[in-house]
Amino acid sequence: RRRARKMFDKALGRFEEPNDKEEQRKMNEVLNTVDDIHRQLGGDAPDSQPPPPVAAIAAPPAEPPKERRKEEVAPEPAIPVHRVQYQKDEAGRLQQVELRCDLPGVEGMGSIEVDVSDKYLRLRTLSPAYVVNVGPFPSLVDAPAARAKYSKKRQELTLTVPALPP
Repeated sequence: RRRARKMFDKALGRFEEPNDKEEQRKMNEVLNTVDDIHRQLGGDAPDSQPPPPVAAIAAPPAEPPKERRKEEVAPEPAIPVHRVQYQKDEAGRLQQVELRCDLPGVEGMGSIEVDVSDKYLRLRTLSPAYVVNVGPFPSLVDAPAARAKYSKKRQELTLTVPALPP
């Protein structure tokens, strides 16, 4: 408590002990208020008894260590070999975006998640874990018109998304 009072005094810019009994009483009131606020915020109740000595606290009997179940951690997704081509017309306007992606180990189209928006494309598989993010595209694409085809023989996904007309 005395240490708290010194810290409080230091925070207020005082370094000497207060001389006046009235000033000492006010300081004790302030410190008690601070303690009450601290208890309310921290959910602490005032201790009715002092804590027992350390030797009086019985240590729980040592139990053999339990075998910990190793949590299965999902593997970090890899970025597969892929290429993105922007097909343009003679005027240089985007016609379509094509993504070709090698996905070795993927069983079929059912295990591939594809999310296409107006400016971005995301491809994800869980087993084996792959992820590809593409975008932003040079111009908006027609996401609902996207077409995907997976070749089991080559283990390759081809995703074609047409561009929106200007």
